Amino acid sequence: MIPSPQFTEIEQRLTGLDTPLQRAARFSECIVACSSTEASSLFAEICIRPCMTRAAQDLLVADAAFSALLSDLWPASHIQHTREAAAYVDDEVTLALLVRPSRDDDTDDTYQIPKYTQERVLTLGERKALASMPSRQTLEKAMMDPHPDVAKKLLDNPRLTEADVVRIAAKSTMAPAVLCEIASHFKWRRQKMVQKALVNNRLLHPDFALTLLPFLDRRSMSEISRDARLDERVRHGATVLVTRIDEVQHSVE
Repeated sequence: MIPSPQFTEIEQRLTGLDTPLQRAARFSECIVACSSTEASSLFAEICIRPCMTRAAQDLLVADAAFSALLSDLWPASHIQHTREAAAYVDDEVTLALLVRPSRDDDTDDTYQIPKYTQERVLTLGERKALASMPSRQTLEKAMMDPHPDVAKKLLDNPRLTEADVVRIAAKSTMAPAVLCEIASHFKWRRQKMVQKALVNNRLLHPDFALTLLPFLDRRSMSEISRDARLDERVRHGATVLVTRIDEVQHSVE
């Protein structure tokens, strides 16, 4: 599958940038310079290439695109115009996956705070501080904390392992706000096992699950498209991607 000139240009402009945030900002500059019609076609290409090629450069561009969405660096007005252009040409991939995820500011009080100590319930500030500590025992407690602010501190803790994050992401009783923090974390959202655990967790908000679909393999997406436990939008997104990938592969054979 030969990349379009616009895709190649973005790939070249991202190469050499050190951080995900820098790449997200550069991607936003590039996509906003495109017309809405060009942006629609380019975004669809960005979504299908990672699954088809598994090439590092394709994953890099896709990661920058979705990081721009998650960081609010891609202007909402341009996103809307791109979606309108996609609707005009029946571009189902862009319509299904180009969303601007937003977090719910309300913390669900129905989730129980873990007992860090037997004496009393700790304040949010104390729990955030403990989530940054190197103690394994404290990390285990913080991994059960339902507050997204605690999760932010925990996810940046260098003692946290990929296996730990997969455990949190797969937990069927975890607070959705915590799952959203993982799904938008520059480091952890790039890990294959974390991606699969998150997308298969029905508690993850569909907007965030959609940002992870293009990084999965075709088999995983096919399974997701048939999983009745998951949100209809997530299943539809997986179906659209699988269909489009099969069409492209058939056309180049």
